[in-house]
Amino acid sequence: MKMKKLPPVETLREMLSYDPESGEFRWKIKPSQCVNVGDIAGCTVGGYRKIKIKGNLFAAHRIAWAIHYGEDPYPQLVDHKQGKENGDGIDNLRLATVSENTYNSVINLRNTSGHRGVSKYKHKWRAKLGDAYLGCFNSVEDAINARLKAEADNNIYICDR
Repeated sequence: MKMKKLPPVETLREMLSYDPESGEFRWKIKPSQCVNVGDIAGCTVGGYRKIKIKGNLFAAHRIAWAIHYGEDPYPQLVDHKQGKENGDGIDNLRLATVSENTYNSVINLRNTSGHRGVSKYKHKWRAKLGDAYLGCFNSVEDAINARLKAEADNNIYICDR
């Protein structure tokens, strides 16, 4: 889904209540004939909670950020620090660049090491962090350790899945 600017924060706050601990949204208004005041807002699409406002679907985590902090995060991304499965509570959300947003993505099924950024290269193991080449190693353990050290040095949090 292409990212759109959210409606004004005041409009969001008039329409929705947001619990920053649980990440739950409830309607403060009656947005349609089949939805009542107090109902849980939105539905899950592709693993993400989406809320329809004036005919447009918006990601609940973006709305959560806007309601909590008082501003639309656009054009920045809002990332789930510990994965979308852990909900839209404000402690699970952060502003992120595109590359930071991919850190918590699921590891590719073709990954032979089981660790992000570590792959087989000829007869060695190569470690990378984004575009940064960290070296080739004789053992997978050494490559993983180099990757983990680079993550720690760069203050990068990777969600283990």
